[in-house]
Amino acid sequence: MLFQAIEKAKCELSSLLSSVINFEDFRLKIRENVSRDEFERFITPDVQKIEACIDDMFKQTGISGSDVDVVFLTGGSSYIPIIKRIITKRFGGEKINHTNPFTSVAYGLGVSGNLYI
Repeated sequence: MLFQAIEKAKCELSSLLSSVINFEDFRLKIRENVSRDEFERFITPDVQKIEACIDDMFKQTGISGSDVDVVFLTGGSSYIPIIKRIITKRFGGEKINHTNPFTSVAYGLGVSGNLYI
């Protein structure tokens, strides 16, 4: 249940500047205000890993963001503003495709799986 309260706040921070983590279970009660800035500082190590992964991909393949035609963003984290900014900076905003971010991976795996049946 605590995870759900945190996840709810994370989702809200994708479109709002602040949220509240509300959790109550037995004698434990949490009510914590969190700003988008605080959240982005908290996830900085993960954001840096994403940036390093993109940079490493460019280095290993010898391509740049301008060589990429389209970028498909998937999952809930793709809605986090700092993640969108990184992708936009590396590839250009016009290349971002945000179609069905919660189901696109499963759909792709299903289509791929059908190739082997």
